[in-house]
Amino acid sequence: MKAVPKAYSYVRFSTPEQHQGDSLRRQVEMARTYADEHGLELIEDDEFTFQDLGRSAFRGQNAEEGQLKRFRRMIEDGVIENGSYLLVENPDRLSRMPTDQAIGVLSEIVRSGVAVVTLSDRQVYTSKALDEDSFLIIRAVLQFSLGNQESQKKSERLKEAWKEKRRTGNEKPLTSVGPAWLRLDKETGEWEINEAKAKVVRKIFHLHELGSGQERIAKTLNTQGVKTFGRAKAGWQKSAVHRILVNPAVVGVCVPHRVDTRDDGGRKRKLRTPLDPIEGYYPPIIDLETWDSAQLRLKSAKPKGNTTEIVNPLARLARCPRCGGSMSRVEKGKRSKPFLVCSRAKRAAGCEYHSVKLEPILDALRNNVDYLAAEPPAANEALQSELEAVESQLETLEDQRTAILQALEGLPRAKRKPLITELSRIEGPRSELKEKVEELREARDQDLPKRYQVALEGLAKFFPDSSFSAGQLNAQLMQVVEKVVVDYDSEYLDIHWAWGGVSHVRYWGPKTSFKDETL
Repeated sequence: MKAVPKAYSYVRFSTPEQHQGDSLRRQVEMARTYADEHGLELIEDDEFTFQDLGRSAFRGQNAEEGQLKRFRRMIEDGVIENGSYLLVENPDRLSRMPTDQAIGVLSEIVRSGVAVVTLSDRQVYTSKALDEDSFLIIRAVLQFSLGNQESQKKSERLKEAWKEKRRTGNEKPLTSVGPAWLRLDKETGEWEINEAKAKVVRKIFHLHELGSGQERIAKTLNTQGVKTFGRAKAGWQKSAVHRILVNPAVVGVCVPHRVDTRDDGGRKRKLRTPLDPIEGYYPPIIDLETWDSAQLRLKSAKPKGNTTEIVNPLARLARCPRCGGSMSRVEKGKRSKPFLVCSRAKRAAGCEYHSVKLEPILDALRNNVDYLAAEPPAANEALQSELEAVESQLETLEDQRTAILQALEGLPRAKRKPLITELSRIEGPRSELKEKVEELREARDQDLPKRYQVALEGLAKFFPDSSFSAGQLNAQLMQVVEKVVVDYDSEYLDIHWAWGGVSHVRYWGPKTSFKDETL
């Protein structure tokens, strides 16, 4: 009996909004459908799952560092068999590098005996097909070129915008988000000191200078009834004191950061790279001598082991997907890891008992907190409708572009020029619509009630490196989220925002829920 060819799905996206889940589900479902229709065995276990989520293909990160690199290495090692298939949505999922480099990636894979299928147009690239049909190379070159030009234009626009912001940093604010002890006067563009909070900061540095440790400082502030800068009901904590002691903003320095996504053993991590600091950006509230002395003591302090316990990031927010009731945290013994269970099922009050491990949920929220802060749903229905309308127009042009590429395939070379001209003609409107979508998304964010804007800005700023605790995350989410449905069938968190709308975050498998048959 002839062996069934094996197929592997490669999924990639790079923008924060695509963490919402639609892009992932669409690409995975397209691969499954193609495999079923063409009699291929789609391999989907953990070892053969190739997904570069939040990784750019413009600089070749996915091809040189990510899961695509791992796939190419497995071909070299003979783990991926000759005659297998790699299923991708579009060529630019593989690469958005300059055309010659992108073609090199495609050529390397197919010359190794693995066919590449682009699912949007059902085109199959094989070594034999490339040799026999020169148009396939032209088709690939065209698509890779358009993808690279699009990424190049966006990259240059963002670079210039932030370069100008950093250049004029001492003249006007980069952003309205600042340290808790400062507030921006939007009319004058000047930072103003909140003296009450600045006094607390000075007190923290003074106590530290006198020899008090961070935990003792937190206890002193709580004992004296000093209010925290946020809404933390638990009062001052050691971590909050530490963040103030190491924040150069107290001496007026702003340190902009560039955020990159990296693969850390299969787990996606947001890495913040500090850029050139801007001296005198903020009004200082601590003198340089006190700052330098504090940094010296912090560096010489002996670190202690991290004994922070994992608590529930979804306390008072988690809801059961079956009955809609609350889900509570359960931990059976010291060796058992915590999990969530429907409170009704726990009391045998009419719901099925499923337990969901809490650790993957915490990891998913940590890794996607930037998306949650950056891409909230619109509070204004009219604005949301306009955004959807423009997105629909953009989708229409994308469909036209795909149709032209498909039509080009069946034409002789002499008749291709009009279609290539038409393809070039729609690229301008396509780029304009993409920019319009970005503008509407920005307007959507600004239209949110002020208290939610402030809370989201705090969320984005307070959790830049995914090192925050579950309790801290819960305190922030409580300000903007109404409830979170833990859909353990699909392994998605359905996040219902306080002003309406839902976002989706995947907490990655393997499946982490089970039905308790003993109840």
